[in-house]
Amino acid sequence: MGLDQRSAFPHLSREIELLRACLANGTPVLGICRGAELLAVAAGGRVFAGPVRELGWHTLSTTEEARTDPLFRTVPNNFTALEWHSDYYDLPANATPLARSEQYEAHAFRIGTSAYGLLFHVEVTSGMGLDWIASFAEDVSSFTHSEKDQLLAQTAVEAKRLEEIARPIFIAFADIVRARAEG
Repeated sequence: MGLDQRSAFPHLSREIELLRACLANGTPVLGICRGAELLAVAAGGRVFAGPVRELGWHTLSTTEEARTDPLFRTVPNNFTALEWHSDYYDLPANATPLARSEQYEAHAFRIGTSAYGLLFHVEVTSGMGLDWIASFAEDVSSFTHSEKDQLLAQTAVEAKRLEEIARPIFIAFADIVRARAEG
């Protein structure tokens, strides 16, 4: 399901409208993968088929702006994250890029002070990643046997490292939500 299929999946348009309302009233948002794409569209960007499909573990680099960002300030300058997408987006004009890959300039972005889009899967655990590989076999069907073995091995190792990066991100986002609720 892609954002170009909104007529077949009408809930996508409703989600975009909800995200526009969240942006308008400052409601905290954390959009992951398709959620980042939806957030980009809600903020005036465009989603399209990316020139490179990213499926597997890729190295990302944080931007200068990430060093002072509430969610990304503890993220290492370079880290490995799980990618599982073929679409990409134009970064909305009012967005601040926070992480990039070799292929794409904005794997993570912030709009305002409380809306975040992460194209990579910060939430994935080793068990989840292994389940995805098994459950979405068609996605990895083009992989050679060696590439699939490498993906399985990387998932077992890299997901544990990613969990250490993810924990402070989720805590910082919870703090943003808490501050908004108390404000």
